Amino acid sequence: MNLVKNLLKKILGQKSLGQYRKFLWMLRPPEREVKWLRRLVELNYPCGPKVFFDIGAHLGMYSVALEKIFTKCVAIEANPSLCKLMDNSGLPSNCVIENLAVSDNEGLVQLRIPIINTASGLLNLGEATIEPSNRFQDAESSEFQSIQVRCMPLDVVVTEKYNDLKVAAIKIDVEGHEASVINGATHVIERFLPILLVEMEYRHGADIKGLFHTLESMGYLAFRVSGSGRNLISTQENDLLILQSPEKLKLKKSDLYSHEYVNNIFFIPKKFEKNIEHFISEY
Repeated sequence: MNLVKNLLKKILGQKSLGQYRKFLWMLRPPEREVKWLRRLVELNYPCGPKVFFDIGAHLGMYSVALEKIFTKCVAIEANPSLCKLMDNSGLPSNCVIENLAVSDNEGLVQLRIPIINTASGLLNLGEATIEPSNRFQDAESSEFQSIQVRCMPLDVVVTEKYNDLKVAAIKIDVEGHEASVINGATHVIERFLPILLVEMEYRHGADIKGLFHTLESMGYLAFRVSGSGRNLISTQENDLLILQSPEKLKLKKSDLYSHEYVNNIFFIPKKFEKNIEHFISEY
């Protein structure tokens, strides 16, 4: 796969490769939640200028796929190498890249990036984290590269740069650091009640029970996308113990489009419950 990507990069150039990647994402997003996030935002926040925060943006898949329904998409990524790739790939004009980590405090932190192959030094950029409790227990190697990055709460980011726009949606993919991101975004969440899409996994050391309790106390209901992809299923933290079994994880690793393993959870404000009731199913 890397050989194909390198060949395409030589033929097309980085910017054209980014456009090709965007076309593939629009045709078939690796995550079904992309289309559901679009649907939920269009249904519940149909009018007015609004902003989307893509925290842990990686290569900006969500920002690229959703840019047409937002006034601005803010792709927040701690890894400067990934920020450079996003910048060189030609993001839409309303997409902004912020090179920083998001947490509940300001300062400098260590971003740990798992090493896939110690001989070649190949890195797993998609599983980098600033969360100390994430021990990379399923990584191919226990070694990692560490770099120092800036850290800032989302409340501060919004106040300093984006206070003139309604925060309609936030995606959080931070490999176990979700609780700290939420704690640093309480003012934004309480003020705007955005749609939240949170990746959470027991294997990352995430406090899933605490996350559910915190967001439920803030007026949110939890849902996952059904196996068929056509509905939303009400979800409790105990459900994830089954949905994230080692067997389901193994299946997910062997098939990117397998939906047996569930780690993406929507948190939707209770005030929108009537709006989404026709989407809710038991299976």
